[in-house]
Amino acid sequence: MKKLFTLLAAGLIAFAVNAQDNKMSTTKDTKAPTEKKMAAAPKYWCSQCDYNSDKAGMCPIHHVALVKEGMFFCKGDEASAMEKQGKCKDGSMMARMDQGYQKKLKMAATKTEGDKMKSAPKKDAAKPEEKK
Repeated sequence: MKKLFTLLAAGLIAFAVNAQDNKMSTTKDTKAPTEKKMAAAPKYWCSQCDYNSDKAGMCPIHHVALVKEGMFFCKGDEASAMEKQGKCKDGSMMARMDQGYQKKLKMAATKTEGDKMKSAPKKDAAKPEEKK
């Protein structure tokens, strides 16, 4: 009787451990596809600024169509973006919306801001204003 009870207890423990292992592997399996979906979600970017979105639509700043990352587009005709590179109406090659293009936009924006600051009139603090 003692041996039977010991075997029964060992069987229950083995069953419980096995059930826990299955439950944990099932939880991992259900999380993995969700994480992959989140990582694979496409980004849509404005071709004129740094605005991006997870959904297709319009840039609230420049009112142009957002371009899906990896697509080719013509500046000024963003709504007709394509998967393959082609030529724009003006004969130039289509640009690809990717991180390289975004870096160029950021560099151009900082250069433009720097030029504005250089050309802004400076007030000379050493000279007091003359009274008339």
